[in-house]
Amino acid sequence: MPELVSDTCSFDTGFENKIQRLAIASSYALGHLCRDPSILLRLHRLKHFKLEDSMILPAQEDIQNLDLVKRSLRFFRHLKLIEIIYLDVIEKNPLQQTLYHLSDLADLLIRKALEASYHNLVSKHGQPLDENGNKIELDIIAMGKLGGRELNFSSDIDLICCYASDGELEGYGRLSHQEFFTRLTRLFTQILNESTEDGFVYRVDLRLRPWGDSGPVVLNHAALEHYYQLHGREWEQYAMVKARVVTGSDADRKHLVSILKPFVYRKYHDYKVFEGLATLKDKIDLQARSRGMQDNIKLGNGGIREIEFFVQAFQILKGGRNKQLQNTQILYCLDVLQQQKIIAAGTVEDLRGAYVFLRVLENKIQMLNDEQIHTCPQNPLLRERIAEVMGYPHWQALNENLQMHRQKVGSHFAELFKREAEPRSSMVISDSIGDEKTGLQQIEYMTSIGLNNPEEIHRCLVTFFGSKAWSFMSARAKQRFSTLIPAILEEICRSEQQLALFERLLNLFSSIAGRSVYFDLLYQNNALLVKL
Repeated sequence: MPELVSDTCSFDTGFENKIQRLAIASSYALGHLCRDPSILLRLHRLKHFKLEDSMILPAQEDIQNLDLVKRSLRFFRHLKLIEIIYLDVIEKNPLQQTLYHLSDLADLLIRKALEASYHNLVSKHGQPLDENGNKIELDIIAMGKLGGRELNFSSDIDLICCYASDGELEGYGRLSHQEFFTRLTRLFTQILNESTEDGFVYRVDLRLRPWGDSGPVVLNHAALEHYYQLHGREWEQYAMVKARVVTGSDADRKHLVSILKPFVYRKYHDYKVFEGLATLKDKIDLQARSRGMQDNIKLGNGGIREIEFFVQAFQILKGGRNKQLQNTQILYCLDVLQQQKIIAAGTVEDLRGAYVFLRVLENKIQMLNDEQIHTCPQNPLLRERIAEVMGYPHWQALNENLQMHRQKVGSHFAELFKREAEPRSSMVISDSIGDEKTGLQQIEYMTSIGLNNPEEIHRCLVTFFGSKAWSFMSARAKQRFSTLIPAILEEICRSEQQLALFERLLNLFSSIAGRSVYFDLLYQNNALLVKL
């Protein structure tokens, strides 16, 4: 420690001990302190986190020098990350405070990179204006952890970029708004992404935008709305739970919220979310196994992603009618789910405790060397350093706690998204029942399960498959109905008035033909089917 501070001043033993603990927590921080010992003076005075954006580009004329902008952004990021590590490790800031600090830092650096890029392009091509002569800005939607103000220490940032309306600029090249904002998006992401001798600011991922890599990097609001109304996919609905607009005018922000919220939160209870999220998690598990990522505390079994999916399922299911669940932050939503008794208190406590533990561990792993990794190190010394910083006597004690939390999360996740224990009947009755050969096979099946009027029930089904109600049903609803029919017929066998009961059920199905969600609900809930 004396060697580190000799060029600045002497510090008391208490502060030197704090810096030694900081060095245990982060080789990344120690490296920067050795290169610039003056940072120690800031840490010695540091009590609260503050973002002094005037430090980034103190002179307005500096904004034109993009090389200077890049250096300033990188220096500021390193300085503030060291302060965040210090407050987290030494001052024991709670997890949520650390996540806010990391997210707010990212918001500021995005805005500064955008400001410099915008100024640079406007000076060449002119100012984009709407039909009323008002300035048009680039609207940036933060997704994922940044959208929820839950950013981890070393993370990609997922962004979607858009602008209000089309038009043409008056300056050099007479660029269209589409061309201008495409150049702007590429320029500000390059400023953030590029690895220089000073490092990088953030790895920017634009692939969550409409059409992904095959789509334009930026869209106007009308095109964005059109996409989500007609082409938005289930996984995009889940992802949009985290959407937060971080740049743009107040009017633009309100308009984007009005576009995105109806896409995410439906007025009816969207029960298919459970199957959709379970299917998505299956794909992630398959990917994790193929890449040897079972020990990944983010994507592996019992990891952070399962907690996120658990909470998002209830947000999408109930958020359309429960505005308190229309929130981007997991811990807040867990509190709502517990307070409103939507989820058992014990389950919420398990998930909250695991989420806090896993996110703290994830940050400690990434603080070591400013690396975006989600698996515990294999090096015994690094493991002991993490255990020490997290307050455990040794790695084994920490790992036991880790496995306990993952087991609880995995159990709750499996229970919520459980698959059926027994396979459904292999028999599927579809609209091909009108074919003579198929019809005879179906009547034979109906007779075998004990229906006393198989020909009449077969006739009812043929009529239903030829009705307007059937034509109104989506492909998904038709598939669900065809799979459900054998189970429905088996339940009808218990009734003394089989034909009358079946006719009443078909009338009910006709009335809900346009709502595939009800067929999903029946498909997923055998007890409800029996009650019906």
